[in-house]
Order: sequence, then C-alpha cells, then structure tokens
Amino acid sequence: MTMGDVFSKIRSLAVSHVEAESELRTSLLAFATRLVESTSGADVSVSSDNTTFEEDGSGDAVYGHLFYSRGTVAVAYRHSEEDTMQYLHQEDLDEPTFHIKKLEDCSEKWLRAISQPRVIDSLLQKMVAELEAQHTSVSASIRNIGQTLNVPVRNAEDALEAAARELGYDDVISEWQSAQAAVYRDPRDAITRASSLVETVCKHVLTARGVQFPSDLTIQGLLKSVLKVLGWSPESQANEDLRKTAGGIMTVIFSLGAWRTHEGTAHGRAPGDRMPTHVEARLAVNLAGVASTFLMEAANRSRDGSPLGS
Repeated sequence: MTMGDVFSKIRSLAVSHVEAESELRTSLLAFATRLVESTSGADVSVSSDNTTFEEDGSGDAVYGHLFYSRGTVAVAYRHSEEDTMQYLHQEDLDEPTFHIKKLEDCSEKWLRAISQPRVIDSLLQKMVAELEAQHTSVSASIRNIGQTLNVPVRNAEDALEAAARELGYDDVISEWQSAQAAVYRDPRDAITRASSLVETVCKHVLTARGVQFPSDLTIQGLLKSVLKVLGWSPESQANEDLRKTAGGIMTVIFSLGAWRTHEGTAHGRAPGDRMPTHVEARLAVNLAGVASTFLMEAANRSRDGSPLGS
C-alpha cells in the first residue's frame, strides 16, 4: 500500500467514525425521548448499572450511570478520587453523591459507555420492575376498594391478572408481563411471547379439565381443543352472531401464530427480513391478552362442566 493509499484509508475511516459518532448521539437522544414519552408522566426514578466513562494510567477513573427521573434522562458521574476521600474521612460509601450531566453535553466516549447493551438493558429492566411494583400496589388498592363496593374490574390488564389469579395460573401473569416488557425492547420477541401466552393458557385449561393435549401442539391445535372443551367452537353455537364471534377468535389467534412464524423469534431471521414495529408488537400482545382473558374467564365460569353461555 502506497503512502497515498494509507492517507486515503485514514481519511475514509475518520469520516466514517465521525458519522457513526453523530448517529450514536442522535440515537441516544431519540431513545431518551421515547423513554420519556413511554412513561406518560409516571412518577418513577431508576438508574442503570454503573459503567466506566474514562480512566487514566494511575488507576483513577470517572464512572457513573444512565438514569431516568420524572421525565428526565441524564448521566450521573463520579470520580474514583471522591470514593477514596470519602473512605479516608470514614463517610458512608453506600450513599455516594453523583454529579449530573445532560446527554447532549456528554462526550462521544461517555456516550459509547452508556450505550452498552448491559447499561441500557439494566435501565429498562429496572424501570419495568419499578412500574410493575407500582402497578401491583395500586391494583391491590383498587381491588380492595372494588371488592368493598362490588365494582367490576376496570381495565383489560387487571382483567387478565384477575382471571389468572382466580384459576391459580401465576405463570400466565408472568408471561403476560414479560410480553409487555418486550414490546419496546424487542418487538420480534414480544410477538413470540404473545403467541406463547395464548398457548400457555390453552395448556393450563386443558390440564385443569383433564383433557389430553391434541397431537397438533401448535397454537391452532391447542385453541381448537380449548374452544371445544369450553363449548365455544363455532360449530357448537346455535346463534349466528356467536358462531361469527367464535370464528373471529380463531381467526385472530391463528393469525397471531402465523405472525410469530414469519416475524417472531421462533424460527430465526433471514437477511433483509422485515422488522415489526413497536406499534405492531403492542397490537400482538394486546390481542393475546384479550383472547387469554376470555379463555380464562370462560374456563372459570365453566369449571362445573357447563359452557360459558349456559
């Protein structure tokens, strides 16, 4: 390689590097905006795992984390020298004080550090856990008041969890929450989890009723068996409207299974395959949630062996 070729290569790499750094900054700011929008003003404060921003040869370093607090995403940082001084003064290291820096003010080096998958994932996982804990607490209060006032469940999410608890299907609740958490983190995984949620509910209902699983263990085979057991297969309906409704349930869930096959994570992904959007993943999860709630409520109503409509 000639000297001219070397400098040409350097220029090309430098331009690519600058463009990549600019794209990283833009992507992180877009991530922060999306995170703020997704919280819808929820009163929550969470921090990612710590990461090292920079260090010198003497062992001193600057470290910190990404954090979200009441509509703000920023970086908290601290010098290791401060840890040393705090230790020498016998101060409590369990409550260190961090300095705050806006994302747009961070250097590219710092942005690379906080964009690591483990940092981003830890922030999202902690946010999901915190929101779930808050939701569980509020839902418990609502249920207590509702039981006192004999008020029915107010929303679809509570309806699914209430139906699962009534039947003792705790793992269904766990799968439902995992599917919801995956919507923004990994839409393909969310679609796969949505389909698996329905399959899990079907297997629970068949097991509870002492019915052997069908030879076709796809979502289509399982749903047909469950609808038959619950008296909700289309052919068993005397009313035309109910026949159409039962057929619609099958169409929606069968389509969900096909969606998982084509765009979920069940069968891998070929180069150039279309990626589902967050909106589509949310639709898949919501459809699975509504169908699962119906199946569990139907099963709960028919535990004496009679169909839901009897």
